[in-house]
Amino acid sequence: MKNRYPDFFQDRHRLYHDTLQASPDAVLWVDASTGRIQHANRSACRRLGYAYPELIQTSFWDLDSGLVENEWPAQVQMMTNPPDRTYETSLITKTGDYLPVEITCSRVESENRTCLCCFIRDVSQCRRSEARSRQSEERLRAIVQALPDLVFVLDEDERHLEALTARENLLYASTDRIRGRRLHDIFPCAWASESKR
Repeated sequence: MKNRYPDFFQDRHRLYHDTLQASPDAVLWVDASTGRIQHANRSACRRLGYAYPELIQTSFWDLDSGLVENEWPAQVQMMTNPPDRTYETSLITKTGDYLPVEITCSRVESENRTCLCCFIRDVSQCRRSEARSRQSEERLRAIVQALPDLVFVLDEDERHLEALTARENLLYASTDRIRGRRLHDIFPCAWASESKR
């Protein structure tokens, strides 16, 4: 039975290694005292554009646009306090492009030294979608505000969510005062009832 333990731990180690290598997210192991990258999975190399030997010659602050070498000890505290803290930043690829990411770092004690295990998720597609949504909303708002009429946005309980108009003088009160109130709170009953048809 004793002789099977080494095989068990080797198999377990191989499983962990293969799982991290197959991860679609980038994973970096960083020496907490020096900031040098100790290991990287395939996704990290691919997304950052480095060959593995190049990447492990790099310091983490060379990649993270928000880090500075002479502030590294304080930044390690920021990255890991509270534990498993997630923060957003941009990583600099080998070609000099900026890659928006979310990073979650954990402290790992190994062989009498502390490493940071950093799980890095590419959020560039999400940021592009958010930018398109903002642009679409701005275009729609510009179109609606160009209309000569008042446009009210109501929820299912007929409460005002927003009043869209370029002519706020048509309103008896500011849009902030109207927001959250019902049609019958603002307009005469006959008009409010008619508007629901």
